[in-house]
Amino acid sequence: MRLLHTSDWHLGATLDGVSREPDHARFLDWLLETLEHEEVDVLVVAGDVFDIAQPSAEAQRQYYRFLARAAASRMAGVVVVGGNHDSASRLDAPAEVLGSLDVHVVGGLEADPERWDRCLLPIRDGDGRVMAVVAAVPFVHEYRLGVRATRGDEKATRHELRLAFTRLYRRLADRASGRWPGVPLIATGHLTAVGATPDDYITHIHQVDRAGTLPASIFDRRFSYVALGHIHRAFAVGDRPVWYSGSPVPLRLKEAETPRHVLLVDIAADGEARVERREVPRFRDLVLLEGDRGQVEEGLAALSSDAPLPPIVYARVTVDGYDPGVQAALQEVLAQRDDGDDARPHLAGVRQQAAAPVAAPSPVADDEGLRPSLRDLTPEDVFRRLCADRGEPLEDDLLAAFRDLVGGPSEALGPAPEVRATPQQVLLLPPEPAEEP
Repeated sequence: MRLLHTSDWHLGATLDGVSREPDHARFLDWLLETLEHEEVDVLVVAGDVFDIAQPSAEAQRQYYRFLARAAASRMAGVVVVGGNHDSASRLDAPAEVLGSLDVHVVGGLEADPERWDRCLLPIRDGDGRVMAVVAAVPFVHEYRLGVRATRGDEKATRHELRLAFTRLYRRLADRASGRWPGVPLIATGHLTAVGATPDDYITHIHQVDRAGTLPASIFDRRFSYVALGHIHRAFAVGDRPVWYSGSPVPLRLKEAETPRHVLLVDIAADGEARVERREVPRFRDLVLLEGDRGQVEEGLAALSSDAPLPPIVYARVTVDGYDPGVQAALQEVLAQRDDGDDARPHLAGVRQQAAAPVAAPSPVADDEGLRPSLRDLTPEDVFRRLCADRGEPLEDDLLAAFRDLVGGPSEALGPAPEVRATPQQVLLLPPEPAEEP
């Protein structure tokens, strides 16, 4: 049996005001072609289908149009589980209708273990024979597993969280192997496991284990393969057949540093799994321009890309003092390009950085530092500065709540990225060296 593992689509996402709907449309078309060409039997989507719990009508339309096309293919089935960005009830609402099309959806997990059997999904071939059973486990908050933080004993709480997940997967393996003996077992999960780094995630989804130290040992060894979601980078967890597929569309500059993947998994009759990464085509470049104002303007004027969608550009401009005219000057350079409106690069963010280290600005406006006046700041800029001044961690939920309050783009979560990217995805324009190295 062959399955394709993908996750973290984040349909409906934007990146600093740029809709990623065209990127996702191209990805979903490519995915359907890949499913057909590779003769995939089952597609597994391991959570974070949508970017927010209340996705736009356009994002939902993309999702259901894809599922309709997938259901009409030769595949035996599609398995979708909810992630921490998804609304469990929204995903679950049409589950019965979708089930009639061999599209199996598990949006959330109840606290009652007696109801966990809904996660067990047999995948049948054209003759009705069960080829495999998927334990479709969505994102599970620790309180669903009965885990509570133990004040003053974080180590004990982490241990209890690991035991709770171990019991969950062991119970599902017991039930599946009892009902369908001899059939390969597959599991899903949407969590943070060992091997993830702070660069891989912004939000801690399990508050009692913020370090993200769930080991591969929580997954019962009877599972031939475990398809994980939440981390936006493709890698194996330990030496077990436990994999993250990563996000197929880069959702921030950091993700543009590395190729995007889906995973093709061949599972033999004896349960042995062979995993192959399949690179997702590059649909759009995310570009970082660095240097002084003249260098960045020159780079923006000369910027070219062979990707089918126009690049999203970030500019980091080195200045001696705060320059209020930088944004307008760069926009003027863009306006003078002859790309046409549909192909012109989008300037998503401009940051100014001091040419030499300067002292941190005092609470009173400091003309010697690079502290802009209030009229030069957006409401979100002010909110971010307030959080920094008060030592308040700016996590996804807090930023999303603020953006909802002021009517901003709550899809684009997290601080503006500070990254270095690969030469194929970034045009780097540093100040010219004073002498040869």
